[in-house]
Amino acid sequence: MTNNTTNNNSLNLSKSGQIIPSCEMTVPAIQGPFYKEGSPVQNNLAKGMEGERIIINGKVLNFFTCEPINGAILDFWQADSNGRYDITGFTLSGKVISDKNGNYTLDTIMPGSELTGNIVRPAHIHVKAWIPDNPGNPTLVTQLYFEGDPHMDEFVNDKLILKPVNKNGTKFANFDFGLEDYREIYKNLKQEYNLK
Repeated sequence: MTNNTTNNNSLNLSKSGQIIPSCEMTVPAIQGPFYKEGSPVQNNLAKGMEGERIIINGKVLNFFTCEPINGAILDFWQADSNGRYDITGFTLSGKVISDKNGNYTLDTIMPGSELTGNIVRPAHIHVKAWIPDNPGNPTLVTQLYFEGDPHMDEFVNDKLILKPVNKNGTKFANFDFGLEDYREIYKNLKQEYNLK
């Protein structure tokens, strides 16, 4: 995503009172059939597993203000290096929670390409992201892909493609998430209308 580093504590409003976003909202993608609720909180998904290690880090930002979001939940799941998912447990699945500066880190392995019937999907990592206590509970579902994958298809949006860099045998990539955060807006509306 593109970062706009102009940090405002208040919302940008047009003359008509409409909200003008400061950051890009992350592009959604299909969820796929392998999501399981209840994954543990852990930022290292691949302890002791074979595969090429990749570390992805970045920030979770308020789409409206570009301010970092503390406590956002990023629920990741992926295939192993052979393109297989764990459908009975939580191998290669886990929740990462953003810190007070909006930072998160995911330590995992590169997923293999997924074979579904005669279709080969590009390697990808699934993400479901939300903010606890966010009015309306908007949830982002998306997928992160990798530059140079020969199996890119019509489901891949260019804004979701990571560009990993190799350093000492480990890949590193950066991705910032822009989420809908209505908590401040709702708080202001409650004050304005004297709601409990």
